[in-house]
Amino acid sequence: MSLLRDSSRAINERFNLVGFYALAALVLRITLAASGDDPIWAALFGMALVLDLGTACGIMGLVVQAAAGRGEPIPFSRYAVGLFVPLLWLWIRVLATISLLVAAAVAIYQMAHGGGLPPEEALMKVVYWGTPCFDFLQRIMWLYSIPLCIIGRIMGEPRATLRGGWAILRARRADSVRLIMLVILISALEGGLHFARGPKGQDVPPDVPEGLILLATSYLELVVLFGAARVVLSRINSGFRDGLRPAAAARAPGPPA
Repeated sequence: MSLLRDSSRAINERFNLVGFYALAALVLRITLAASGDDPIWAALFGMALVLDLGTACGIMGLVVQAAAGRGEPIPFSRYAVGLFVPLLWLWIRVLATISLLVAAAVAIYQMAHGGGLPPEEALMKVVYWGTPCFDFLQRIMWLYSIPLCIIGRIMGEPRATLRGGWAILRARRADSVRLIMLVILISALEGGLHFARGPKGQDVPPDVPEGLILLATSYLELVVLFGAARVVLSRINSGFRDGLRPAAAARAPGPPA
C-alpha cells in the first residue's frame, strides 16, 4: 500500500491544488445549473468549461511533475496552455468511446422492451441508471492514459495514450488494483449524489453536501493521478516504452509547448 500512502502524502503537501481543482469544477457546476435556455448563461457555461479544462490541465501537469520528482520546475501557465489541446483530444476520444457504449446499451434496452420504447425515453433511462458505471469505465480509460499523455508531452515523445494505458493496466496489476479501489470510491461518491438528486439533479444548484463531495473526489482524483504517474514513470524507467511511437524516440526532452 506504499503507492497509495506516498500519493496521499504528496497531495496532502499540495492541498492548495485540490482547492483550485475543486473550485474550477464548482464554478462549472454552478453555471450548468443556471444556464437553462438563457444564451448569456450558456456563454458563461462555455467560458467556465474552458476555465475548468485549463485549470485541470495546469494542475495535472504540476501533479505529474511532482510525481517525477526531478527536472526544472515548469509553471502552471505553461502546463495549462501546453497540455490543453492534447488532453482535450484525449478526453474527446474517451467520451466518444463511452458514447458508443451508451448507444449500444440503449439499443439493447429497446430490444429488451420489444422495440416499442421511444428512443428518447430509453436514452434517458440508460443514462440515468448507467451513469455510475459509465463514469467508472471512463475513469479507468483515463487512469494511465492521462499521465502517459502528459509525460509524453513533457519528454517530447508522443505516445499512443489509450493503447499504452491498457498495456500498463495489464502489466502492473497489483498497483492498478490499488488505484482502482480509489476510482471505485470516487464513482460511488458521485453515483450516490447522482441518485440522491434524481433525474433533474443537474438543474439543481449545488449545495454544501455536493460541495464537500466535490472536494473529496477532487482530492482522490489527484491522489490517483499522482500514483498512476509514479507507475507510468517506473515502467518507462524500467525500459518499457508502452505506446511510444518509434519515430518520436529521438526527440529531445522539453516542457510542453
